[in-house]
Amino acid sequence: MANKAIGTLAVGSSVYLNVGGVRKEFLVVHQGLPSSLYDESCNGTWLLMKDCYENRQWNSSESNVYETSTVNTYLNGPFLSLFDSNIQGIIKQVKIPYRKNGGPGGTDQSGANGLSVKIFQLSGYEIGWTTDIDPYLPVDGVKLAYFESGTSTSAQNKRIAYLNGSAVDWWLRSMNGYSATSVWFVDSSGGFGTRGVSTSLGIHPALILPSTTLVDDSGNVVTVDLTAHKTLINGTAYTVKGGKCMVGGTVYNILKGRTLIDGTGWDITLPSAEPDVSKTWRFNDAISCWDGMEWNVNFVALGYPCTSISSTYNNNLFYTTPSLGRFMARDAAGNWSGEEYRTVTFDEAPSGDLLTWLQANATPQ
Repeated sequence: MANKAIGTLAVGSSVYLNVGGVRKEFLVVHQGLPSSLYDESCNGTWLLMKDCYENRQWNSSESNVYETSTVNTYLNGPFLSLFDSNIQGIIKQVKIPYRKNGGPGGTDQSGANGLSVKIFQLSGYEIGWTTDIDPYLPVDGVKLAYFESGTSTSAQNKRIAYLNGSAVDWWLRSMNGYSATSVWFVDSSGGFGTRGVSTSLGIHPALILPSTTLVDDSGNVVTVDLTAHKTLINGTAYTVKGGKCMVGGTVYNILKGRTLIDGTGWDITLPSAEPDVSKTWRFNDAISCWDGMEWNVNFVALGYPCTSISSTYNNNLFYTTPSLGRFMARDAAGNWSGEEYRTVTFDEAPSGDLLTWLQANATPQ
């Protein structure tokens, strides 16, 4: 069976990632951008570890400033390093809403002013709470699709998390706006409360993957290595060595100016009157785009047929597919969603303004 894009999975589905060499279950808790309160970098597949990973202090000092907290430092350092190296590279660097400077004097931040992280604790709003439960809950997000609003039994059951088989209290990133030293948490029955930052409660990590990330038939998140002369066929990478390509367990010779289609070799003849323009391009580390830039052109990226390449803001880059819609290949800060996003193959050799832009921002392959 072919791999499928994680962005096609229903909310509530399970996928699996290795953490510290152990296969761990993660739940899909949202697909796409939750609202305009979030930076575009948050557009992807939101995953929440099904169980708490361990108990930890929210902060080792008596302060509820999330950006400098012990839990934030741990999640984006030692904990991040527990993922397989290929997975670390595709976890998105995102800007999440948060209460800057914590405590009574802090201010809620959103959009491009969000906190830049890869791994994070969810907020009170993201699990379905609002200031209706307490006016001192910060407005640091919106409800994710997996959760329910309010405090009904059904809503609370969605918030219960386990550690070593027992329901436990677990931390949110939302600090208490009334105090400089306490933070909101979910109790073992799915209810709400606040605790002092030095208390050890459950760590329940969340992360966001690009919606084009592949998942195999067993739910494992996989990455495709397109280096070392590999070709991608229906979501599976095949190695090309010494002029040979293995497809479905059969080795085919690919000699001289020929290509292989359905097991038959075809000669490739380039018209002498036409310039030799490559159809495959790899984008440079730094590229120049502009707001409103768009080319409606057919090409392939990550094995998916695409119909346009565009930019909306400050050198970000989007690809559009008929099946997945528009997805981000590069954010405005210059971060590619993964190395594999940098290579595109056009159906026809580029020309005109598109070719001029490619020659300035990419390398023909």
